[in-house]
Amino acid sequence: MADAKEILANFEKAAIVMMSPPNQVSGEDYRTAEKIFLSFRRAKQPYSICKYMLENSSNTYVHFQAASTIKEAIVREWKLINENDKNSLREFLLNYVIGQSRCQDYVREQILSCVAIMFKKSAVTESGINDLDNLLSTIYQLKNSDSSRVRLKPYLSYLPIAVYEDNDLQIFEFFTIANRPKFGQADNNKFVTFRPSRDWDDMISNQSTINLFLELYQKLRQESRLCHLTLLCISQLISICGDVFPSIQSRMSYNTYLITSLIKARNRQICHGVEAQDLADVFNRIVIVDKLLEHVQDEAIFTFIDDLSHLTCACLENCVKEEMEYIEETYFSYACDQLLECWFSIVSEDTAKFDVNRISLNAIAIFECYLKCHLSEGRKSICATLTGHDAELEIDELDEDDRVSYGEQLLNIGILGRSVLSLSLPLLSQLLENTILTLRQYVSRPLSAGIDHNALMDDIHWLILIAGSVLTDENKLEVPLIPSAILRYSDNIPNSDNYANLVKLLSHICCNDSRSIDDNMVQLLHVEGINHVFVIVFLMLFISRIEQEVLQSAAADSLSPQVGKTIVWFLTRWSQAYLLPMENRYDHISLSLILTFGQDCDLGTQTVKFLIRKVMSNLTFWSSENDVAIESINLLSTVVDNKARCHIAVSCEDLWNLAVQQAGNTNLSTKKLSGAAQKQLACALIKAGSCVDDNDARNRFWSNVLQPLKSRFLAALQGPLLAKMIQDSALRDELCNTIDCCSGVALATTASSVSALFSYLLGILHDCVPLLQHFSNFPDMVETILEFFVSTTKSQIAYLNQRETNELFKLCLAIIQTYAKCSIGRFNDTVLAEEEKFTDLCLILQLLSHVTSKDYLDFSKTEIKVDAGQDDAISVIDVVLSGLNFIIPLMNENLLKIPDLCLQYFKLVSFHCEIHPGKLVDIPQNLSNSLMVSLDMGLRRFGSEVSKLALESITGLATFVYGKKCNKERNSLMIGIEVFMKSILDVVFSEDFDMDLLQPTSEALYCIICCHPIPKRYS
Repeated sequence: MADAKEILANFEKAAIVMMSPPNQVSGEDYRTAEKIFLSFRRAKQPYSICKYMLENSSNTYVHFQAASTIKEAIVREWKLINENDKNSLREFLLNYVIGQSRCQDYVREQILSCVAIMFKKSAVTESGINDLDNLLSTIYQLKNSDSSRVRLKPYLSYLPIAVYEDNDLQIFEFFTIANRPKFGQADNNKFVTFRPSRDWDDMISNQSTINLFLELYQKLRQESRLCHLTLLCISQLISICGDVFPSIQSRMSYNTYLITSLIKARNRQICHGVEAQDLADVFNRIVIVDKLLEHVQDEAIFTFIDDLSHLTCACLENCVKEEMEYIEETYFSYACDQLLECWFSIVSEDTAKFDVNRISLNAIAIFECYLKCHLSEGRKSICATLTGHDAELEIDELDEDDRVSYGEQLLNIGILGRSVLSLSLPLLSQLLENTILTLRQYVSRPLSAGIDHNALMDDIHWLILIAGSVLTDENKLEVPLIPSAILRYSDNIPNSDNYANLVKLLSHICCNDSRSIDDNMVQLLHVEGINHVFVIVFLMLFISRIEQEVLQSAAADSLSPQVGKTIVWFLTRWSQAYLLPMENRYDHISLSLILTFGQDCDLGTQTVKFLIRKVMSNLTFWSSENDVAIESINLLSTVVDNKARCHIAVSCEDLWNLAVQQAGNTNLSTKKLSGAAQKQLACALIKAGSCVDDNDARNRFWSNVLQPLKSRFLAALQGPLLAKMIQDSALRDELCNTIDCCSGVALATTASSVSALFSYLLGILHDCVPLLQHFSNFPDMVETILEFFVSTTKSQIAYLNQRETNELFKLCLAIIQTYAKCSIGRFNDTVLAEEEKFTDLCLILQLLSHVTSKDYLDFSKTEIKVDAGQDDAISVIDVVLSGLNFIIPLMNENLLKIPDLCLQYFKLVSFHCEIHPGKLVDIPQNLSNSLMVSLDMGLRRFGSEVSKLALESITGLATFVYGKKCNKERNSLMIGIEVFMKSILDVVFSEDFDMDLLQPTSEALYCIICCHPIPKRYS
């Protein structure tokens, strides 16, 4: 014992020297201390003295050295240690880790490394501990120790590998594949398919393999990191396919056992958000990615569907708690998205393997759960177990609109509700009716006891969102149609007296105020066999009428702008598909829908006029609420997009009055609209005029809109007023609004109206060039003018003939040169990446991109040729090169960190390198160098989308160089292309290379190699 104390004392003195700053110890003392530890590392049978050091020393460096010495001795002397000593040492080390709460993390990790090596060594011999139950119980005991301090994750995940590395190499390989560093870290690598060879047949067909990982999952599910790793392994088990299955029956047996065993292991429990997220990925993989339900027995499908339903509802409820507790990691929200995608796939597939009744029962259960999670009463019950949280008070305004942040969920829940319309529509209509009647009671007596205004508004908001998602599809790129499920549902409901009464009710609400709707009329909504599509439409018109009347009575405080916006959103979505639909777009359409809202129906005409009045009301009373105003203008645009609806709208005197007031800026309410709203309103009004068939009526409508607008603009250019604008922000705002309206006029361009509108806008565009120079120090004015040029070019360039195109190109070139002149010295390193400061630069890039579109998108009919040899003839490349000469030198790393600016720049460069690479040969050397530097940064630093554009740019340049190689010229372009070889190889061999970039990377490398067949050596 005395010797042990003396050795420990010497070690502690040496440790103090080793850990002291260099200026406090001599080199000789340091080398002496180091020699003590190095010689001790080589000692034979050091286990007893190392145990003594771990138990009696207070110096953590001594602890670390003792653990390191044990580790090296185990590797060196394993065969010389008897079994009792091995067991004793392993037990000591594990107990030390568990019992020493003050032990440093790096010491714990070193000790656990010793334990892992001992498990691995033991597995080699039959006498070693290779019993899975003992190993798992050891891990579980370690996990349940002071986990807030113990950093066991790397070594705990290593222990199972250690046992099986030599006894079953294939399991070790499988574990390595599932948990390799890149696996699971990026979405594109999350669903990697595992295709083992036939050599794996014995292991895959052995059910003990599945049981191994499922038992690991059960034992380790409480620890989030280890649970994540085991579920990744299970995900790989699910993905197994290929030659390893000798027959379809063997694959079906494997999948069936795997799914039923997984559900049994899960036991309808969720321990934490990480488990929910990974389980959602596993279920998503089963349903969507690998489509395993096509290869399992029926009984397993039934079990899986029920468990999927339970997991979905549990995640939805936990998502509410996640929001209430302001948890930053939104695991349950992600899980809900993935699981609802599964249901979208299940209810959309027409397969005989699914039990329709079982699907319907689970679908309505999830639909009801979703409603519960977004209505105030349901949230209260869910959050009842949370302390210090009030479900009503905690519902804050989100940074994003609910339609954006919950967009995917609403889409999927709408499809789910559509699969059970006979159950979901009555439920929705009843809830909507109750909340709307409560709202009518509230607005008539705002101080009514027992009505929570915020909760009521939020309930109405969510019910409308869900109802709109069930009744309509969001088709941004296609013509919106009535969903086929709605058509089938309506066909199955016979036209009876109930239908006639409902049509009268709809007509009544379009033409009368909400107070005329009495209890007897409301009872008509409850008769048996009624079409609840019409009920929901009536309720939406009813609440619109209530809101309109409340606004007119100057009681807007009892309403909510969010609800106002959501009401108009529903009316917009519904109008696109249902109101005066184009019947020729359907193979079959419900007769009741056509007789109610079809063309030549009185109710359709009344509804269009009702919507126009609704827009007028919102623009009058909600003009200060920009989101509501823009949504209302979207409704107006939707009404006039359809020719049948537009003819009715143009016949409304209210629309003519709005057009005149907007053009002359005489309406006090529309004056308050933002620039974006002004632009959209002008666009909608011009579209309305374009749909008028009668030339005299169309010209009269346009003259009422266009002529006053141009007069407003020309009046602002008068010398005294223009000079006064420098000091008067109100006058500048008015000029900005005028130019915004001109942008709206440009956006309304169609093939039939392009000639008239271009002639109208040409003079205004010409006057904006000196205007930009005059107001160059006012960013708002600069952005407004550039947006006007972008809108005009985007909307009209494809339809312009050669003469008109040349005139537009002259103006684009002039505005770019003026902007470049006014921006000298503005973009420098002292002005860092604040996106709002570079919106104008983004607009210049957009303008150049739209100019280039003329090269591949030309719908002009009249060929008026312009002599290319004339001095005033300007081509696409002239405009683009002028812009690039100004922009390329600016593209340093700071500016490219702005996402929108970076993406716009590389899109433009990529197009230019593919279509006009030859023009880059003659650019100045400094410009060429800047271009190559920016492409190199694009390869490495700004994400996969930008990397792809940079690779395509390099491919275009290299292809051009190869085509001109016969010239034997070593110009700057060839030298620059050659340098990219190393850059691309560096990207390919980096750890975070995105496999989606494999094809463009291969193409770029191939083209570079073709240009330089004798490669250089790169260090």
